[in-house]
Amino acid sequence: MLLVFVNHSEFYADGSFFNIRPFYKLFFVNLFFVVSGYLFFRKQLNSPVIDETRTDYFKGTGRKTLTNIVFRILIPTIIFGLIFFVPKIVIRGTGFDIPYLIKDVFLGNWSWFTSTLFISELLLVSMLFSRIKNLWSYLSISAIAWGLIVLIPHESNFIWHWQSGVCALVPLSFGGAFYMVEEKLDRIFTKPWVLVIMFVIYCWSVYFSGWNLRWYVSDFHFTMLGFVVTIIACLLMIYLCKLIPRVGWLDYIGKNSIVFYMLCGGYPNVMAIIFQKFSENSTVNVVGASVISIILAYLTTILINRYLPFLVDVRIIKKK
Repeated sequence: MLLVFVNHSEFYADGSFFNIRPFYKLFFVNLFFVVSGYLFFRKQLNSPVIDETRTDYFKGTGRKTLTNIVFRILIPTIIFGLIFFVPKIVIRGTGFDIPYLIKDVFLGNWSWFTSTLFISELLLVSMLFSRIKNLWSYLSISAIAWGLIVLIPHESNFIWHWQSGVCALVPLSFGGAFYMVEEKLDRIFTKPWVLVIMFVIYCWSVYFSGWNLRWYVSDFHFTMLGFVVTIIACLLMIYLCKLIPRVGWLDYIGKNSIVFYMLCGGYPNVMAIIFQKFSENSTVNVVGASVISIILAYLTTILINRYLPFLVDVRIIKKK
């Protein structure tokens, strides 16, 4: 999430955060989907959920999961899209346009990540109604669907970024696969020398590839080497994070990552404009916009959780 803010600040401030983008571009978004898949399948493929019959799953966990996807991802995307729509068109200097409002907000175009996550999890739950217990089946189906999206000409992806959602099934399923073999991998990747070798391989691959490694869910572009190196990067980041002691403010960002993502475009955009008015140093502008945007997002998330929690889940209104 921190790197998402850095990436957006680099874009809006037209500069570089010490030229680290080539080293994080392969994993900083893909890792979100891997972790989401890990958490998703950890619940869905464990008892008692995995033992539910198709009828029980449809009436119980399956319906609850679908409901959570709608209320925790779909509806907040629309709500925040409405909140940011007017400020966005003011900053960009574009006029109010109803077709653009419908496309941007109600068809999920403004937030490709949450739209993609919504579609991909919706597809996964639909597959889970089959009550297949073998994770590798989901991974195989996801890989086939991803291949079809990549190979077949694609248009109209702006409708809830549905094609990106299909492609996201692969990293989501990979997260589930990681969960299934996590204990075995722990025996290997918890050794410091293994992590050092992985780090060297990753940096070497990025540096000597001419920055041409690709595996982006958002635009369907990939290279086979990019796919392999991305998996290495995700595993490396996961096990580096396992070594880091628990930090309260990092935990808070992780638990509220959806809210932080909703804020990761607006704040860097505004901060970049402000910094560019006072500084011509692009690195200073990017670093300043990144740091202040993260701080503002943190404070805003605290305020939302305390005073406006219904923005994240409107069901809270009914409970109160």
